[in-house]
Amino acid sequence: MKKITFLTVMLFSMYQSMAQLAIKITPVTVLKNQLFMVHGEWFLPNQDQISLSLGVAPNLVPKLDAFGGIDDILIESDYTYDALDATWLNDAKSGFSFDPELRWYADEQMDGFFLGLYSSQRFSSGVRLDESYLGGPTGGFITSKSRVSVYGVQLGFEKLLGKNDHFVFDFYIGGGVKQTKYTWNESNIVGPGRGGDPTYGLALRGNIAIGYAFGN
Repeated sequence: MKKITFLTVMLFSMYQSMAQLAIKITPVTVLKNQLFMVHGEWFLPNQDQISLSLGVAPNLVPKLDAFGGIDDILIESDYTYDALDATWLNDAKSGFSFDPELRWYADEQMDGFFLGLYSSQRFSSGVRLDESYLGGPTGGFITSKSRVSVYGVQLGFEKLLGKNDHFVFDFYIGGGVKQTKYTWNESNIVGPGRGGDPTYGLALRGNIAIGYAFGN
């Protein structure tokens, strides 16, 4: 809730100082592990072609694949664990995603074809009980965090509709590179936090958004 409140205040402040602002919602984001996405897109005063935007979305489920195999978590550990006694995951938080964008419109503000750069930063966290160390319970736990980072380019079309051009229809497609990174820390055990090697892949982008434009 604190992050959503911060975003709301920030967007309101931008609305007070910028020429045009649109609030948009992307309702279908299940394939991105998101419940929905809310975006704020704005233009600086006297700027007709370049826009900045920031989106925020609650994730659906925690992305904590590092918990899938206890041997992967402890592969570089100097300690001996009873893996079967350390498999209970609790207090998992699905987290939030943040999507910044930079767009260049070929014609008018929020009305026509555009090219853009985009990113998506998705965070999750969780806790696994660390119940057994050298055959005895430790009373500790292992915390894990994940971050999925996407960077890419996109092409889209945005149209202002209705009376006074206040309603917004936004369509975009694109692609980029995705990096997934896991880190974890073990309580009651001396030593630094550990991190797995990041994995890389391709990420495709395609969706629609609808919203309302202020400042026309």
